[in-house]
Amino acid sequence: MPPLESLSLEIDTIKKPCRHDPRGRDRHTLTNAQRLQKETEAMLTLRRYAYASGRIDSLSGAPLEALTTLVYSDKLHFQKIAVLAFPPSVVKGGGSVKREVMEPILYLLRSDDIAVHEPALYALAKLVYQDERNCRLAIELEALVDVNRLLRATTPKVHWVALAVVHEIIRMESFRIEVAKSGVIEALIPLALSRDARVPRTLAGTFLEFSHTDETRQMIVEAGAVPLLFCLLDSLVPDIQLVSAQAIEGITVDSRYLRMIAEAREGLEFTLIGFLDLSNPLLAPVAAMTLARLSLDQDFRIKILQSQVLLPLFQMMRSDYYQLIETSMLCFATLSTDLSIGSTGIEARLADRIVELVSYKGNEDLQFNSVVTLRALAHSEQNARAIVEAGAVSRVCALVSQATPPVQSETVKFLCHLTSFEGLRPRLDRTELFETLIPFSLSPKEEVWICSAGAILHMIGAKDCFSIVSAWNAPTGGLRECFVRYLCSNHGTIQLLAIVVISKWLEGGDHAMKNLITGSPEIVARVNEIANDPEACAPVPMQHRRDATSEDPRVITMVSAGLIVEMLLATEE
Repeated sequence: MPPLESLSLEIDTIKKPCRHDPRGRDRHTLTNAQRLQKETEAMLTLRRYAYASGRIDSLSGAPLEALTTLVYSDKLHFQKIAVLAFPPSVVKGGGSVKREVMEPILYLLRSDDIAVHEPALYALAKLVYQDERNCRLAIELEALVDVNRLLRATTPKVHWVALAVVHEIIRMESFRIEVAKSGVIEALIPLALSRDARVPRTLAGTFLEFSHTDETRQMIVEAGAVPLLFCLLDSLVPDIQLVSAQAIEGITVDSRYLRMIAEAREGLEFTLIGFLDLSNPLLAPVAAMTLARLSLDQDFRIKILQSQVLLPLFQMMRSDYYQLIETSMLCFATLSTDLSIGSTGIEARLADRIVELVSYKGNEDLQFNSVVTLRALAHSEQNARAIVEAGAVSRVCALVSQATPPVQSETVKFLCHLTSFEGLRPRLDRTELFETLIPFSLSPKEEVWICSAGAILHMIGAKDCFSIVSAWNAPTGGLRECFVRYLCSNHGTIQLLAIVVISKWLEGGDHAMKNLITGSPEIVARVNEIANDPEACAPVPMQHRRDATSEDPRVITMVSAGLIVEMLLATEE
């Protein structure tokens, strides 16, 4: 019968090294006594360094060698000594490390002693903090397997630290999908019942990070995160409430989930409106943005309007905090299709406030959003009239020349929209509009010059010969040059509209208007060309044709141009 020491050596020889144990080969060459001696020397080495400097630098040199020896020991008390030295020496955000540093930490996560799990997770959380290379190394070394297992463990005190590791890794977008596919999301849901008070805040933050990516957003929704987030939303802790609201708002980015979120909780509109409180300037804009997105669902939009939402939104708009102003305006814009300005005092003052914000100095985004909101609110002639009476046209006309291209584009579209209301045109200052819009007929952006042309042609149709004559030969390029460009345009609707306006002028019998045309040989020449050459005509879209049965989309323009030629000939006679 072999001696006991020989039998122990034989067992050690056939024992397979654990994952992340690059020193498993020592088991083939060292006896128990030799390993014990090596581990004792490693412990003495750590003490010597600790007494010399008061701190152990375990990330390099002899201390790392000694700590590694203790980590891979079969004796749990040596592992405990090692794990107490590792976390304090790992600096949060201290830079990238090599495998020799991370492998021992991951090895401790698989220890049979649960006491070493928590400090080892602390060390790992510090390593992956805002360090992409350490995150990549941890994933390559299969750290997610161990973290996932500890998230499901029955030991509550490791839940928060394991969750913190996940949260730090997924803060980097490049790792979110990989982490989500590791099965971590399924392990997060039960953590809502954790007895650790730190878990809810980090859990909500983790779902918030997952909500930023399309694929991971779908995964957390399918895993049942939405009801959990609503439970966290009821927390009395402001931070938990805020992060939960941000996560829900992040999910509403995807329109597929709007109806599901709207129906996930009875009275959700009252909950969100309750958060529109100026005393909480961080939560209020998140709630307003969530309401804005959810109001894209028509049924929920009606619920919001029936829940007295206008007063808190209006109070947000009157604040000095940009995020409150911006989000409240966006919410107003989405609600505008069912909002009638002037029905109450709030809506009556709403147009005045938004018009004030149009000329908000030093904030181009706010100017842009103000014009966008005005255009959305002007969905009806009643609302458009209230906006005009609030001085919106003068404000945007004064703004547009010095505004950024996005603001200019939105302003031109807004003015074109206002001029589309025939009953509103007499209230508009044509001279001011012509001075503002004519320069945009030269815009390289098709949408801008088309809207500019539409607004000008709408206003030219009104009976105000003086403003038209004054703007016809303006020194910086007046209506005359605009008409030449419109007649030469490849946009069929604009070309046709210019032809129709000229035809109305000639039919109206006003000599001043007729003289404008007959005194412009380039316009007369272009009309003749359109009337006689199909290639000079731009195709007119079907919805703008008088004769819908016509196979050639250029026929209506040619016919209208021919009528103008006949009227011009009759004028000469």
